Amino acid sequence: MGAAQRTEVRGRGWKRPIRIDAGKFDAVARAILDALTAEPVPLRVLVERVAARLPAFDGSVAWYTISCARELELRGELLRQARPVRYGLPARDSGARAATSAASSPATDSARCTPS
Repeated sequence: MGAAQRTEVRGRGWKRPIRIDAGKFDAVARAILDALTAEPVPLRVLVERVAARLPAFDGSVAWYTISCARELELRGELLRQARPVRYGLPARDSGARAATSAASSPATDSARCTPS
């Protein structure tokens, strides 16, 4: 009996990581990154875009989107604006991902979803 491969998913402020099916993580993470642009969008819009890219997804698209987005945020692959909560891609200049990961915090409140 072989167990399905699992991916550890972390979130800022979480007490412990969760483990989800690696195939689902990969599919949802790719759909999130394909759905986002530099212009931040509310979570509702992000979930709709991910659902449109994964019409036969087996599971809660909203739950997996939030979970995968939190891991991608920690990796510096997307930015989460605190108030109102919106998601966007980081700037593509060199060093932006490293600066974003080090400088952002859950309480960061910015007008745009770009590193300061």
